[in-house]
Amino acid sequence: MSKPMNKISLSAPYRNRVNYVIIAILYCWHRWISNIGRKIDKANLNIFRRLVSIALPRKYHTKIHRNLLNSQEAIAPMFWDLECGQNIRIAKDLVYQTCIGYLAFPFSVVAGIASTIIGWDTVFYWKDGTISFIIILLFAVFIFVGLSKLTKAIDNPQTYLSYFKEFEKQDEEWHKKWKRNTILLFIGSIVSAAMSFGFGLLCIYIHKNLHAPI
Repeated sequence: MSKPMNKISLSAPYRNRVNYVIIAILYCWHRWISNIGRKIDKANLNIFRRLVSIALPRKYHTKIHRNLLNSQEAIAPMFWDLECGQNIRIAKDLVYQTCIGYLAFPFSVVAGIASTIIGWDTVFYWKDGTISFIIILLFAVFIFVGLSKLTKAIDNPQTYLSYFKEFEKQDEEWHKKWKRNTILLFIGSIVSAAMSFGFGLLCIYIHKNLHAPI
């Protein structure tokens, strides 16, 4: 049995906009994944019933169907549990990927500029590239801390489940808005990651030309 959740007031989600946005994205991903899972379960059940009806006599149908439903109920927590089920874990992974995509570009900018100016062959050596090394190290720490702060809310079931209860009460317009926001933010993270890769290639090209022998 899960631990009792701390109560949260109706206005509490709006006190921390970062948590609100992150958990709203998590909520939307979880709903989509759960809906897909239900459709797959229904399709599998229908296929199995059809096979049973063809292969076995009618007198066995009811017992087999009952056993199948009992099996589904037994394994349901593995997929549907909101604290540690497979669906919520996949949704969290997608939120992490979205955050990392946005953090990748500023990291590539700092690392790329430092490496282009000082040189890729010295930037990761303490003796020759001390300043650049420190900048990259500090920025990497910043990204790690930033990602930890951004995703702290979704690592605590008591926190995101309290938000989920509030989101369930929202109207259809709210759900449409955050479905759209979730898709746009995910696309934006992919674009950001692609831009970071492109900027890295640009820095390599500039470095080769900047340090090429005359």
